[in-house]
Amino acid sequence: MAIFNSANPMFASGASNDVYSTEETRIGTWVDGKPLYRKVFVGGFAGVNVDSPIGPETPDVEVVTYLSAVALFSNGSWTLLPYSVGTEYAVCQFNTADNKIHLRASNAVFVGHDVYVVMHYTKTTDQATGGLPE
Repeated sequence: MAIFNSANPMFASGASNDVYSTEETRIGTWVDGKPLYRKVFVGGFAGVNVDSPIGPETPDVEVVTYLSAVALFSNGSWTLLPYSVGTEYAVCQFNTADNKIHLRASNAVFVGHDVYVVMHYTKTTDQATGGLPE
């Protein structure tokens, strides 16, 4: 299990006890009363214009409530995804077909460098305890 704590500015949310892990962690309750989970995925872009699935499968995802990624450029700078300048792009998505995070970039400056993805989500296996707000 990899653990990241909020001392790292990439993952800081303001609370000193936040722990970010590659294992599923319950972090709260969603608006419908279902448990809300967080998971960190670590990977990289496999190539230019190549679909790059990263991390393990995350089954039973119902609603992705938050998806944030940071990627390292070849010049050592970190950037948030999605990234888009002119015709260049880098994106991160959760694909429900295989229950994995997928990365794609149009520029080699991303290839071979770290990407950290934080996802918050609810699961189909949990029961809602309340209705959605009207």
